[in-house]
Amino acid sequence: MYILAVGTWTLVDCGCDFSEIILHEPSGVLFLSCAPPAQRSQWLPYTDIYNASAAGIGYIATYDPCSKKVTKLTASGFKSPRGLSPFCMDVVPSKHNPLEFTIYLINMRPPLVNLDKNLPPGIRDEIASARAKKEGPDSSIEVFRHALGSDSMQHVATWEDEDAVIFPSDVVGLPDMEGFWFTNAYPCKAGGVSHSFRVFSTAGADQLTLEIVKLSLGASSTKPVLNWVLRSRWMQIRRNRA
Repeated sequence: MYILAVGTWTLVDCGCDFSEIILHEPSGVLFLSCAPPAQRSQWLPYTDIYNASAAGIGYIATYDPCSKKVTKLTASGFKSPRGLSPFCMDVVPSKHNPLEFTIYLINMRPPLVNLDKNLPPGIRDEIASARAKKEGPDSSIEVFRHALGSDSMQHVATWEDEDAVIFPSDVVGLPDMEGFWFTNAYPCKAGGVSHSFRVFSTAGADQLTLEIVKLSLGASSTKPVLNWVLRSRWMQIRRNRA
């Protein structure tokens, strides 16, 4: 699997904005982390844009460039009321069946707002937006299973840990749900330190240092493996991995 793009892009044939595109080279199928264009531009935590009404309606899609067929994958078993706000991801073939995959997905969720369910949705979104601007997103890493050619992906696990999953920016997974690596772009979700890192990152993204953490799906705790790594080196690892 190869990463082809990171950022916010629009694919005309798909009619969506996507933040990452990954190629399954044997089949030519592309995996896209998607959201409708109008909503994507209103929920961009990496650039301090927090409109919670635009969060939670993203999805993963596959795209066959030859047939130009787009398949929006149904997230079976995924019950989060905050939905999916997908950004970067990894798609890893199984060691036992190369046509079965584990999908590791960064979900930039808005903060959870526990209010009277009878309140209008707009009020809930306003509160979530205000909290996100103050506290940052409540991010998680979602794990799915998918078989090539299927129109669905099965939810397996949600990883959330405020001490480890702080402001995730990229993820690299192991086969068969064995675990994953991810980076935190900033040392905190919001506040002065986080904002100072954002200024530095816009001045030279290839020099931005990122924290790497590894999580095992069978473990109950996180384990720091390597404290800091250059983003340029991190991206080189992504490109070179077969």
